[in-house]
Amino acid sequence: DRENEIRDYVRYLDMLRDEVGADGTPTTVLAFSQGVATACRWVTYGRIRPRRLVLWGDYLPPDLDMGAARVALADTELLIVRGTADPALDEKLRAREQASLEAAGIAHRFVSYEGGHDIYLETLSGLARL
Repeated sequence: DRENEIRDYVRYLDMLRDEVGADGTPTTVLAFSQGVATACRWVTYGRIRPRRLVLWGDYLPPDLDMGAARVALADTELLIVRGTADPALDEKLRAREQASLEAAGIAHRFVSYEGGHDIYLETLSGLARL
């Protein structure tokens, strides 16, 4: 079932990170489009505690446990990146997500750029300088 699949991929991502080295180096998790849900679940339910979580071009999954996310993200900078002309996004869902983050007490920052549903090098480079 779906919950078992989520547990499996969270466990897999934790094992993969262990294998490639989790030597205390600050980690940034960057997710784009449908990968946003996977990254949110990994950070919330897995062992990783990144310095920064960058969610680009999609919304937090609606089934995410926001209380668990608040705890998991306590020491993580959360950046939500959105294109002003992204056809995959809409204002109503953005407002709902904003309200959910605020209600859960999750610190975050929205970053917007002129453009659509793509990763733009200039915006990505700008995030590295934040």
